[in-house]
Amino acid sequence: MTNLQLIFGKKSFFSEGKKHFLVFLTFLFFSLELFAQQSTVTIAGKVFDEVSKEPFLGVTVLVKSSTTGATTDVE
Repeated sequence: MTNLQLIFGKKSFFSEGKKHFLVFLTFLFFSLELFAQQSTVTIAGKVFDEVSKEPFLGVTVLVKSSTTGATTDVE
């Protein structure tokens, strides 16, 4: 039986056990992504120009020695 017959034919390329395992791995992968983004940190403050004292908008602020950061907005 050729690969095309396996893909387009009536016989399945994956057995039922393999299908269930692939579905399990897919859900496991996406659930790990959700856990990675659960921690929330509140960053508050204002970023001003040193000379004109005007606020900067759209500036990225990062916490030292971490990957935590935020972007400034109107508030």
